[in-house]
Amino acid sequence: MSKNNYEQMKKFFERLKTLDLIKSDKFWCCAPLLNTRDLDGEMPEIFIACSNRTGGKTYNVTLALIYGIINGYLDEIVVVCKSKNRAKNVAMGRFEAVLRDHYPEYTIKEENVESGDYIILHLVRCVDYGEGVVEEDTILGYTIPLNTADNLKDYSALFRNVNLMFTDEFQGNYCPDEVNKWANLHTTIARGEKDKATRYVPCILLSNSISIENPYFSELGITGKLQSNTKWLRGHGFVLQRFRNEFSAQQQRESRFNVALSGNKQIQSNIDNTWLNDDFSCIEKPDNWGRGYCHHVFQNGDETYGMYYYPDAGYFYISRTWDKTCKSVYNISPNVVEDIPTLRYAPPFVTLREKYYKGVVRFCDITAKSAVMNVLT
Repeated sequence: MSKNNYEQMKKFFERLKTLDLIKSDKFWCCAPLLNTRDLDGEMPEIFIACSNRTGGKTYNVTLALIYGIINGYLDEIVVVCKSKNRAKNVAMGRFEAVLRDHYPEYTIKEENVESGDYIILHLVRCVDYGEGVVEEDTILGYTIPLNTADNLKDYSALFRNVNLMFTDEFQGNYCPDEVNKWANLHTTIARGEKDKATRYVPCILLSNSISIENPYFSELGITGKLQSNTKWLRGHGFVLQRFRNEFSAQQQRESRFNVALSGNKQIQSNIDNTWLNDDFSCIEKPDNWGRGYCHHVFQNGDETYGMYYYPDAGYFYISRTWDKTCKSVYNISPNVVEDIPTLRYAPPFVTLREKYYKGVVRFCDITAKSAVMNVLT
């Protein structure tokens, strides 16, 4: 493997830009995401894509990865899953369609290790040289469950040839302390050699649009920045693309099953790429509202919100800014406040509840809304 994984990945990502194999006039292509720079103009180490279901995310990324392995752009990859009891056949489930459609001479075989902490993935090619079929075996990489990641800290050398980590369906069914386990796993895999403490190992995370308030977005500081119509978001070290595949959406709209369940929230999210578990009503930024006055401050864990009143517009607004001289401070963190029912009848929340039902309360983002609504309702 190249000693400089950064340069190796840069070459691979640039190759994908001109690779007709992964281009489609109907489905998503991963090349633009993987060639987008982060907020600092650097090559990100975290790439995130969210879309409606059947938008082509998994298929396109796995096609690119298999192409990379077969053609020498990649050495090994890690397929990340949630837990040990889901690890078996995860890789085959992800790659089977791509192998069937483009590389039918290949299959994936799994080699279980005794501890069960990871699975070795073999990419096996069946070739007939005239004297019978011969199996040519290449190490594809590893399947690693997040709930065993802490057991692998002493095995960094085993993963020295890993170029990339891939997590599909990262939203939902979280294991305890998931993001910390994911971060520790990356540290194990990305451990450097000789005079380097760490090396560049990019992570690709894919998911349907389930909730902005997921632990990954929270840890990356994404939650408060995303709006319902956000398509691209660049941060320090990461880039996120959110899209709706129109071909897939139209096909799903025409399904008689989906027509029958057209009012179902899951079906609507599958088609329209709306955040399944989030309600974006009443989320709005002040626009020509005049001057606002901070009446109260709410603390929710590490986050602080200001409750403003804009008399010219008649709106109450929950903001991430606040007046530090304000004396009226309420702790609304459910981890601290034991008696939420009593807090609901404190003066600011009585006012907010009344104004909310009159339609004159606005929130800066979905996280602020969720925190305050937990007290109001």
